[in-house]
Amino acid sequence: MTHEEIQQLAALNALGAATADEAAELRRHLATCPDCRRAADELDEAAALLALSVDPVAPPAQVRQNLLRSLTRRSRGLAPQWWMAAAAVLIGLWLGTWTQLRRAREEIARLKSDRDKLSATVAAFNRSRVFHLAGQEIAPHSSASVFLDPSQRRAFVFFHGLPPNAQDKSYQLWIIRADQVKPQSAGVFSVDAAGNASIVVQHLPVDTLIKALAVTLEPRGGMPAPTGQKYLVGS
Repeated sequence: MTHEEIQQLAALNALGAATADEAAELRRHLATCPDCRRAADELDEAAALLALSVDPVAPPAQVRQNLLRSLTRRSRGLAPQWWMAAAAVLIGLWLGTWTQLRRAREEIARLKSDRDKLSATVAAFNRSRVFHLAGQEIAPHSSASVFLDPSQRRAFVFFHGLPPNAQDKSYQLWIIRADQVKPQSAGVFSVDAAGNASIVVQHLPVDTLIKALAVTLEPRGGMPAPTGQKYLVGS
C-alpha cells in the first residue's frame, strides 16, 4: 500500500472504523515508517481528545464506505499534509454524536444524584424526632421546626418568620446541653426577605444530652458565646 493509502487507514483507525485486516496492515506499515507513524499518532490524539469520557460509537458500514470514497477523492493531488483535512472531516462527522452522548450521560448522572439525595433526605425525615422552637418577645411570630436524626447525629432545621438580619449580623443557633453550662454553637445563618432559612446541623451531641435549642442575633459570622437577645427557644 502507498503512504497515502496507509494514512487513509490511520484516519479511519483513529475513529475505530478500520477493519481487523486494515488495522493489522496499518500496524505493519507503521512499524517501519516514521512519517506515517507520526501522522497516525496525531490522528489518534485528536480523536482521543474528542472522545474523552464518552463511550465509543461504532460507525455504520455505509458511512464507512462513503468516507473511504470521499477520502480517496480528496487525496488526489493534495499535499503530503492532506490527512490533517481528512481528520477534520472525520472528527467533525462524529462530534455531534459524541456531544449528544456526553450531555445525555451528564444529565442521567445528575438525575441519579438528585434522586439519591432525595431518597436519603426522606429516609432521614421518616426516622426523625420532631420538635419546635417558639418565637420570643422580640419576634413573637417566628418559629422553627427541628427534625432530629439521632442515628446520624444530625438535624434539619427550618426557620420561619424571623426579622431580616442586617448585613453585619448573623443569626446563630445554640445547643444547650444537659451536661454543660456553656451553650454550644450549632451554626450561623441569614434569612431571606420573608424571614425564612434552613440549615443542616452535623455532629450533634447524643440526643439525650440536648436540653434545649435557642437562636440569637449576633455580629456577622457568630460569637463563641451568645451575646444577643433570644429570638427562638425550644426544649
